[in-house]
Amino acid sequence: MNLSIMSLLIVLVLVFTGIIGLLVMFVGFCIGLIPPLVGIKRTHSMGVLMFPIILYFLGINNSFLSAIGL
Repeated sequence: MNLSIMSLLIVLVLVFTGIIGLLVMFVGFCIGLIPPLVGIKRTHSMGVLMFPIILYFLGINNSFLSAIGL
């Protein structure tokens, strides 16, 4: 059953978003595997992803990137 659901998700991502969507799905899958391998909680990974999103929607993105030299 797990294999059929994973296959369905992969097919749906491919149909709706193409190869780029599969790449994003693979990166998300890899990020999701890191916390158990390292021995930390998944909430730490979520914090790492949410911080740039919060900065972007607050409009701080460009000034923050220039401040850190990117």
